[in-house]
Order: sequence, then structure tokens, then C-alpha cells
Amino acid sequence: MRSLIRFVAALCAVIALSLVGVYLFRAPLIERVTERALAGSGFDAPAVRFGRLGAGEIALAEISAGGAQQPILLKDVTLTFSLVPLLFEGRAKSLSIRGARAVARMDD
Repeated sequence: MRSLIRFVAALCAVIALSLVGVYLFRAPLIERVTERALAGSGFDAPAVRFGRLGAGEIALAEISAGGAQQPILLKDVTLTFSLVPLLFEGRAKSLSIRGARAVARMDD
């Protein structure tokens, strides 16, 4: 019985430490995941700057893509979500962008 209690206590400690680690490194984790998702969608050289993480929203200070020319630049991007639909369906409630700039180049 004592070994079971110790096992459960150790498991709870590992889970708690893991959650603390994810919380402490939330900014680089969110930036990296977003950059990989943008790169997987075909954007060149995406860069993301983290803003804040709330109970139902993620705010990104800046998203840029396209390398040195930065043909796409988004500022103050806020994604509002519910956890279950976001995890299982990949759906967010809303997306808000306060500042955006896009450059289009046409080759003849």
C-alpha cells in the first residue's frame, strides 16, 4: 500500500514539474509550434514573437513570413479558443488581427 502511495505521489510530482516547465517555457514553445505550422503551410522563413497566453486566448505580438523582404507582416494577432475543440478539431473561436501589411510582387 505504501509503495502505491509513493508511486502516485511521484507521478503527481512529475506531472506538476512538467506543467511548470511548460508554463515557464511557453513563449518559445508557442513561437516554435507556430513557426513550424506556418512553414508546413508553405510560408517561407516564418518568424513569430509571443505576446501573452490567457485562459482562452493566445496573443502573438508579431508574425512575419517571406524572408528578408517580409512580404507578410501581422501585428497584434489574437486567437480566441476553447480547449476541447482546439485540441480535437483544430478549430478556434475567433482570430483578430489589428495591424497587417502584405507586399505582392508580380513577375512578368
